[in-house]
Amino acid sequence: MADWLNVGSLVLGLTAWFLPVISIMRDKRKPNKNWASYSIMSLNACAIALFCQILYSYHLVRIEDISAIYDTAGGVVLAATVLLIITFILNTINVRLNRIKG
Repeated sequence: MADWLNVGSLVLGLTAWFLPVISIMRDKRKPNKNWASYSIMSLNACAIALFCQILYSYHLVRIEDISAIYDTAGGVVLAATVLLIITFILNTINVRLNRIKG
């Protein structure tokens, strides 16, 4: 059951990236009134993805699988860092492009 936390984290992380991209790629001739909603949903997906990883780490602690914690800790930190940085950059681009247009 705990393996679904990793799958959920991956899906939510990708969602956090795709939502601002969808907002950025919309038809430029029409005003994008939902750009803020896309950014908010993206940030929420990012936060929930990171929370899933925290829950998975807690699961490993509870079952006392110390070797799994040692093996995955570096990868989790790297993945979380990449997720946060790219989500931040994409949402910043989304805000800048859509705020100028009104």
